[in-house]
Amino acid sequence: MSSLKTNIGIYFFSNITVALIPFFLLPILTRYIGPEGYGVIAVFTTFTSMISTVIGLNSHNILTIRWYDKDQIEFQKYIMACFAILIFSDLLMIVIFYGLKDWLLTQLSIRAFWLYAAIIISTAAFITQIRLSIWQFQEKSINYGSTQFGQSLINGLLSYALVVVFLNDYEGRLWGQVVSVVFIGLVSFFSLYKEGLFALSTKWKYIKNALLFGVPLVPHLIGGFFLLMADRMIVNAMLGPRSAGIYMVAVQIALGFNLLNEAINKAFVPRLYAHLAENGMKQKIIIVKSAYIYFMLLAIAPLFSIFLGKYVIEILAGPKFSEASPVLNWLILMQSFHGMYYLVTNYLFYTQKSHITAIITMVCGSLNLVLTIYFVDALGLVGAGISSAIGMFLQFILTWTMAARVYPMPWFSPKIFQIG
Repeated sequence: MSSLKTNIGIYFFSNITVALIPFFLLPILTRYIGPEGYGVIAVFTTFTSMISTVIGLNSHNILTIRWYDKDQIEFQKYIMACFAILIFSDLLMIVIFYGLKDWLLTQLSIRAFWLYAAIIISTAAFITQIRLSIWQFQEKSINYGSTQFGQSLINGLLSYALVVVFLNDYEGRLWGQVVSVVFIGLVSFFSLYKEGLFALSTKWKYIKNALLFGVPLVPHLIGGFFLLMADRMIVNAMLGPRSAGIYMVAVQIALGFNLLNEAINKAFVPRLYAHLAENGMKQKIIIVKSAYIYFMLLAIAPLFSIFLGKYVIEILAGPKFSEASPVLNWLILMQSFHGMYYLVTNYLFYTQKSHITAIITMVCGSLNLVLTIYFVDALGLVGAGISSAIGMFLQFILTWTMAARVYPMPWFSPKIFQIG
């Protein structure tokens, strides 16, 4: 338990420091770039996140499952299988971008260079994710946290220098993202090599296994994109870059709350899987009790935004972004449901039922896409926040229901409510 608390503390501290850097930059960037420039940054970042759902075809997630039987398989060749899939998806995306270049440039209002920069960022991030995933299951939280912090620090310092010192407008911020992600990607690559986690070849059965696990998650990630990020693209398309910039400020602040959820989940997952492997009722009771306590804490989190959100936005972004205040309340509620979702979706991953996760996320994401268009048209900016909260609530409820079916837990056992 002590090591679990230590890991949670390290992950939390790392996530907080990573979050603080964008928060420190927020008052500077919003004042130097303005709502429209910040909106362009939001659209590029969202577009890059969308590309990341396809680059690598999510194959790296198989490594978190194969880690527990790494002594019985050729684990290094599994990693090389992921790299083979990564190269194929890169080439595929380059061909698609070449064919759709003119249309994409019109929609995104950026130079052609940034289209291919999105592929480069996604590729480097995939390699880093392999490195981080292995460190997570090795319980090397210090390595994990320092890598995250290093990338964010480089990104922040470079962005500040290019935007403030060299007055490179919003493209200075984009360059900060590219350089920092690529640099950490290279560091991760050589770290994997130094640890002896590369092989000179792979096997088709490993590629097939990685694809069978990862490809069903691509619809899940696309659905997740619809749930968590498409709102920014819709706001940009329907209300313009200025509104997208204002909305992105609310999103950035709400993401700070999500970092706590991610830190707890990252530290909790290895222990959860270990307890589930033991299949003991005592451990299951403890897990469910902990989940309910966390649910209650998450449920009251939006109250802080209602009372303090307006002042936080004025301090961080300035009066030009005051319209983000009512949006933030709904986005904090959405992140509360997101934290609840984290705790229940792990059971589907543990049982390798990733296709169920994909179906749920696609259904909820598609519904959220429709709701966002409707609510933005009817209510403006706040409508995007409302639809995001509704979509995430539905994803949490449906995921919890299916997780209880594929891996029964004593969610409603009388023992849960006993003290001690």
